Amino acid sequence: VLYEIIPVGVKSADIPSVDSLKYSSAASDSDEILTVKLRYKDPKSDVSKLLQTALAKRQATSFDNAGEDFRFASAVAAFAQKLNNSGDTGKMSIEDIINIAKKSKGADDDGSRADFIKLVNLYNSLPKPK
Repeated sequence: VLYEIIPVGVKSADIPSVDSLKYSSAASDSDEILTVKLRYKDPKSDVSKLLQTALAKRQATSFDNAGEDFRFASAVAAFAQKLNNSGDTGKMSIEDIINIAKKSKGADDDGSRADFIKLVNLYNSLPKPK
């Protein structure tokens, strides 16, 4: 699962409100940057249970320090967004996606990560529409 974190003060009409906004005040003294909430239901129960945990600023890491699997998955997700012309990749280029995938390829016993990089390179070599 990949999550997009929208900093305090940034407006987004695409995000539905589910709960009251815990971090909506820019003046918040809280060290927390997000709360993950997960509801699940035991197959033998009709009542869902809530699990939640907060992430503090000091626990966060930069993208470059994230694990290889997360960075590679991000490259795959970004490529999918590019193919869909979603516009959600900001200034990220196909070359950026290739570089992220190459740097985070890691162990690739079945060759699927190398195949993905080849696929994106092939896409990048196609003539661009005018």
